[in-house]
Amino acid sequence: MAIKDAKLKEALELVRQRKITVWKGAKLAGISYRELLEELRSRNTPFPLSEEELRNEIEKIDIIHLAKVGFINILNEPYSFR
Repeated sequence: MAIKDAKLKEALELVRQRKITVWKGAKLAGISYRELLEELRSRNTPFPLSEEELRNEIEKIDIIHLAKVGFINILNEPYSFR
């Protein structure tokens, strides 16, 4: 548990310093994007993104979601209609 806490603390600090994105911080900490956002909120850490960066993050989330539900193909692989 101490290792996980240390990774979370490191990720939070790097995100706060804007050295890594929230996505990368979540990956580093071994938690989901939403869990890291909750950790930032619970520690009263300001969301470390400019308005433009936040828009880009939301766009990435939308693209990933659309790809997961099969609406778009981000890998440029042929669709398989079974």
